[in-house]
Amino acid sequence: MRKAWTLTKIYINSVYGIKGYINELKTGKKAPLKIIGVIALIILMIASFAPMLVGFNWVLYSGLKPVNQQGLMITIGVVSATMFTLVFGIVSIIATYFVDKERDIVLSMPIKPWYLLFAKFVVNYISEVLITALILLPAIILYGVKEAMGIAFYVAGLLTILFVPLIPMVICYFILIPIMKFANFLKKKDAIMILSGVLGIGFAVAIQIFSSQMVNFEQNPEAMLEVFTAPNGLVSLMGRVYYPSVLATNGILNISSMTGIINLFLFAGISVLVVVLLINLMSGAYLNSNIGSDEIKQKNKKLSAAQFKSEFKKKSSLSSLTMREIKLMNREPIYLMNGPMIIILMPLIIGVMLFIQKDNMVGLVNEINKISSATYYITLAVAGIGMFLGVTGTPASSAISREGKAFMQIKALPINPKVYMDAKLLHSVIIGALASIMACILGYIIVNLPIINCIIAFVISNLIMLPIFIAGLLIDLKWPKLVWDNPIKAMKQNINVMIVVLGEMFIMLPILAVLIIFVLKNEVVGYLGLTLIPGILSIVLYSLLKRYTQKRFYEIEV
Repeated sequence: MRKAWTLTKIYINSVYGIKGYINELKTGKKAPLKIIGVIALIILMIASFAPMLVGFNWVLYSGLKPVNQQGLMITIGVVSATMFTLVFGIVSIIATYFVDKERDIVLSMPIKPWYLLFAKFVVNYISEVLITALILLPAIILYGVKEAMGIAFYVAGLLTILFVPLIPMVICYFILIPIMKFANFLKKKDAIMILSGVLGIGFAVAIQIFSSQMVNFEQNPEAMLEVFTAPNGLVSLMGRVYYPSVLATNGILNISSMTGIINLFLFAGISVLVVVLLINLMSGAYLNSNIGSDEIKQKNKKLSAAQFKSEFKKKSSLSSLTMREIKLMNREPIYLMNGPMIIILMPLIIGVMLFIQKDNMVGLVNEINKISSATYYITLAVAGIGMFLGVTGTPASSAISREGKAFMQIKALPINPKVYMDAKLLHSVIIGALASIMACILGYIIVNLPIINCIIAFVISNLIMLPIFIAGLLIDLKWPKLVWDNPIKAMKQNINVMIVVLGEMFIMLPILAVLIIFVLKNEVVGYLGLTLIPGILSIVLYSLLKRYTQKRFYEIEV
């Protein structure tokens, strides 16, 4: 067991870079300030979501309290955290499946297969338990304060948070290991990235379908009367979606009684048991799926003269460098998952869920359309969704950092630094346009937004994103993170990425909100303002980027 924990610590340091931060604290004079800044940014990022989660749970509690069903908010929190783990667990597991540079060294050692699976499971568990805490803690704290619960309630809640991600993570591994083993055999790992997105959507749809089964139950008045008259009777009803959530909820709410303690122990026992089953049944398959994963299945194909000319025709430097950016993004799992895939995946999940509830959506859309200027504000909302997806999923703020130590080879190439940065910007614009298209499709399908307004939303969204992309390139050009041993660090642990995302949340969005509410009430003025202002800002920032690139490009050292 000690060897398993040693391997686990190696992977934790590789993925999260904890040891690197500790070393910086010991050796660097500015390191404490840097780390404090990173922690502050993380806290701000979490705080940006906290009001939304607290508000949701406040409304939920206020609605359930009069019918004595307030315990349902805990169940909903558990089910929601489970759903997020199912969807994003697949993404994180695949992203860390093959990315570690230590894999070849580890696989050459005489280690037991379960060491490897256990270590990778723990690495992914850390991120999933943090997501679970973010979702579930607001419900637990709000319920505890409003119901004046004792310390045992909060202890039970914290213990539940630790166990909630285990079952959905095990499900993800049971599905992905056979697929990865098959992909390893075919040498077609890239195709699995697409399949993982489909699986994520499938999980979301399945959960929504299970949830919709409650609607049929609600159509029975006698059954519903029995549910509403029983304290927290809806908890049992919600358990039809995910039965372990009932054990978790009863364990938290009734922790002061023997029934609650038994439920909590049952939930923890089942969660641990499924992990033990995974380790025992799938360790060998997991190890085999990693062996030879770097090998490439090559086909020796003789090209005709026409094909040769087509494949190797001369292209401009800008188009060649842009295609390089696209290929590098799509070939690296962690970049693909946090870039194009998340842009496509999230709107599809939302769209499918809303489509399942289409009967309820029709009435809501009809009511919205009765509001004066509804189309105008819906257009702005669609543009805002596209902007948020684009900035969150585009690679501008990590464009230089992703090069890593290979940046020194880039500097040695006979390319114009300005063209190099133009390719980085064009790549971000392409992915931003994809985000805008997905948002417009969502608006068109769900709220019947007219085509002309979809086009307006597309233009506004991309114009607002453009100065943010340029600012992200400027920031990453100034402080690139080129020293890393794991691609995750270049994107997920890059302070430049957090600066841009937080800048969008705390600077751009409030400004846009104020403009929309107080200034842009007139459609013509609003549309002109949201196109001219970011357009002028983009021109100013782009001119600054061109000048700074020429100066900074050759100063960067690894």
